Amino acid sequence: MEAVTLIIAVVALVLAVVAIMRTGGIGDLRHQLERVAEVDLLVDRGDTVTLAVPRYAPFVEDPVIARVRKPESAPGAESPTAPSPAAGGGSTEGGAR
Repeated sequence: MEAVTLIIAVVALVLAVVAIMRTGGIGDLRHQLERVAEVDLLVDRGDTVTLAVPRYAPFVEDPVIARVRKPESAPGAESPTAPSPAAGGGSTEGGAR
């Protein structure tokens, strides 16, 4: 029984290596990881990204980022980390009178 398990594991490993080689190999994987690191520096959560693609395609390889639009905050809106005075987060300088 252990021999069958070993054979199945070896076959699965060979199939995984063949799949990596058919999809571009280790060099392509490194290129994709470098690209992800570059995009991660440019784009934050909530940003709108526009990609330049030559034509419609359900899957796009190595698209060009045409524009990154940061979300606009409403004028006069408070920062989400700033405590509101109604919540008791106001300044206590001067002491209680």
